[in-house]
Amino acid sequence: NTIVKGQLVMNNGGEIVGNAPVYSNTSQLIYNTSGLFERGKEWSSIGVGTTYTTSGTPGYPYDVILQNNSNIVLSGSLPNEPRAIANNLTINNGSALDMASNTAMTQPLTIIGNLESAGNLILSTADNGDLITYGNLNFTNGFNFNANGKKIYFNKIGTQKITAPSDLTIPYLHQNPATGQNTVELNTNILAT
Repeated sequence: NTIVKGQLVMNNGGEIVGNAPVYSNTSQLIYNTSGLFERGKEWSSIGVGTTYTTSGTPGYPYDVILQNNSNIVLSGSLPNEPRAIANNLTINNGSALDMASNTAMTQPLTIIGNLESAGNLILSTADNGDLITYGNLNFTNGFNFNANGKKIYFNKIGTQKITAPSDLTIPYLHQNPATGQNTVELNTNILAT
């Protein structure tokens, strides 16, 4: 397997052929596609894996960045498999991560680190296409968040923060640490529907 220690940039028309890469804890998977792009082997691990070593889980990215008006269809051709990020997800203004397009995801997205979004995050329209987070959710000017009636699980032992420049609609907010206590600090108005 190829080991990514820096940046792997997916441009429009880009594709990983052969084995999925292994990502180190210094790596970034950057989508720079300036349009619609279906996730492929670059982010193909099923659920949470391991990074940092040559024996890490192939296709399990450390940091993921969406830029240049990239619209990433997370389900790809496999909507029934969970996806995860070992650290942070950054969605820049004009870009989108979409769990609902094509065939809606029936499994969650797990973010071990933080979400930083000035772009669009669209959760699935199908059952179980939820968001699981262990870090903070930081929405900034230009953001759009569509939960599509899905749950957000806050799984960290300790404090997690939600920040946004305007009201945020979260239908179901679950505090769900494996052990211990979880505090969700709300730095914006949350509308529960």
